[in-house]
Parts: sequence; structure tokens; C-alpha cells
Amino acid sequence: MAEPTPFNAWQALRESLRAVFADRRWPLKIGIGGALMLTLVGIIFPQGFLIEHLENSRRGFRTPLPLWHQWMDKAVMGLLAVVFDFVYFVLPIIVTLVLLFCAIFPLLFNAESSSGLSVVVMVVVLGVVLGLSFLLSLSPLAKVNFSKEGEIEQNIGGRLLRRALDPLNRSLYRQARLATLPLYVPALLLGGGLFELINRLATPIWLLLLLAWLLASALFWAWAVVSQVYLAAAQIAEDREIDQRLASRRQSLDGRP
Repeated sequence: MAEPTPFNAWQALRESLRAVFADRRWPLKIGIGGALMLTLVGIIFPQGFLIEHLENSRRGFRTPLPLWHQWMDKAVMGLLAVVFDFVYFVLPIIVTLVLLFCAIFPLLFNAESSSGLSVVVMVVVLGVVLGLSFLLSLSPLAKVNFSKEGEIEQNIGGRLLRRALDPLNRSLYRQARLATLPLYVPALLLGGGLFELINRLATPIWLLLLLAWLLASALFWAWAVVSQVYLAAAQIAEDREIDQRLASRRQSLDGRP
């Protein structure tokens, strides 16, 4: 069997950054996405923007970024993409909170030391669940696959998890996640700054809104680059799966009487 197609996550990251920065209007497009995210409900439009960018990239048009038009199409695609975020990020947290509440609630009425320990356990368990959800990369993978297949049911549940943990390809997604971690640093710094300003009662509202918009824009920018890195990894995975099926087919034909 031939050697698997190699994947260089850092090279994919550089190419993804170049694809975004090659669009001279990228700050405006990212800024519009960040402003829409501040409305909460409007987050479906940036998500639809990312799906459209993935579809364009699969057709060979990684740059420029999509235009802010065809709002209904972006809304529909974005609403479906938000489902992946809910299933792979929000739902695990909700389930964990319910289970923790049922297990720890009685302890909250006991001694003060037990109550403090209960809070620590809840924070640690929630952190582990959130970290696993992030590291498994199921949401970005689902969006990348959805941009090709257009089927939401194929990217929810055990099938996607099996694809992500397949020994043939799981190293690809692990490399993609590690390479893209630095992209979230600007958003983390802005989030820390925003939290600090919120604690200061005298902070002007316009400054809070400005920092919140910059935070949302930084997060949207990170998503745009991350999605391209995962697309590169997924395309390598698709090639490997095809090679594996062809090799299995050849072996079955060679062993045929």
C-alpha cells in the first residue's frame, strides 16, 4: 500500500493566511462580520459567509473572500452551520451542567467546605468537556464536510466522530488544531481587556462597544483562517480514504480465484 499523502499543517496555515490577506478588502469584510456577531442573532450571517468561502475554495477560488450579498443564502447556510456549533459545543456543556447539578446539588446545602469543593469540581469538569469539544475539532470538520456534501445529517453524530478518530486521518486534525491555536490569541487578549474594562464602572459605553466589536471581528477572522486549514486537512483525508478504498479493491481483485 502506498504511503499516505503528507500534510504540513504550518504550511496550510501560511497558505490560509495568504488567502485571507490577499483580499484587499478583508478588514472591511471581517469588520462587517464582527458587527453582525454582536447582534447575537446575526451570527448566522458570518457562519453562512464561512460556508460560502469553503464552497468557493473547493472550486479553486480561495481569494477574494465572499461579498456581503445574497443575505438569504448566507442566513440559511449559516443557520445550518450554527447547528454544528450547538451540537458539538453548547449541547455537551448543557448535558454536563444538568448531570453535575443532579450529582452536586445536594452537597451545596452541606458544610461550607463541601460547597467550595463542589464548585471546583464543576469548574474542572466543565473545563475538561469544553477542552475536549474544542480539541476534537468536530464543529469545523462538520462545516468543511457540509460545504462539500450539503447534508447536515451526515455530519451529526457517530459517523463524524468515527471519521475524526479514524487512525488513518486523526493525526491530520490534531496537527490542524495545534497549528491554529495561535489564531485565537488576539481574541483572548481582547476578551481579557473587555472583561477588565467591564469591571471598571467608569468605562464609557462606546469604548466597551468598540472593544466588543474588535473581539467579535478577531474571532470571525480566526474562524475564517481556521476553516481553510481544516479544509486543507480534510482534502488530504479524502485523498487518503480514496487511496485506501482503491488499495482494498486491488487486494480483493488480486485474491480473486
